[in-house]
Amino acid sequence: ILTFTNPESQEMGRALAEAGIPFAFYKLGDLFASPEAADVLALLRAVACPEDRNLRSLALMTAFFGLDLVDVVASADLGPGNGPTRLLLHFAALGKMGDIPALFASIVDDSGLVRREVFAQGSERALTNILHVLEILQAEWTRTHASVLELADSLDAFMRGTRSPPGDDSDLQRLETDKDAVQILTIHKAKGLEADVFF
Repeated sequence: ILTFTNPESQEMGRALAEAGIPFAFYKLGDLFASPEAADVLALLRAVACPEDRNLRSLALMTAFFGLDLVDVVASADLGPGNGPTRLLLHFAALGKMGDIPALFASIVDDSGLVRREVFAQGSERALTNILHVLEILQAEWTRTHASVLELADSLDAFMRGTRSPPGDDSDLQRLETDKDAVQILTIHKAKGLEADVFF
């Protein structure tokens, strides 16, 4: 399906989702404007400063913990022994050691993110965006050996557009699935491609 703009692509995606038709976005832009990038930033800020109650609460509201607002308030008040806060402190310990690959692996594996995003919600877009942002940040760490706080600052700069990560397509969202699905793309992204059928 060809559209003129990214918002039209998003609208078409919502319509296909409501109809139960599998779809995927082809080279959708604005990875760093996505809610998933904001979630990663909130988590990294809390991992860098786990003693800050406000940052902790913001992190607990992200997709990494799967909590509703009531659970976030309860978790923030219960202290370090409760499950979500204990997990956040585990992330903070890995971050303090400077082992960013282990931190990012733990964030993906131990948070239950994959189970919630793919199996519970039936969408791979959020997970694909999170993995893509973490991959870009890990490449940044490999190049610079930045701290968690420095990586958070880099992500913030990418999101504000004051810096760009290396690579021409770094802000393009990846295709979230290789399963049979309707592909949605803008006319601009379709240049040079061929398709058997298009609408």
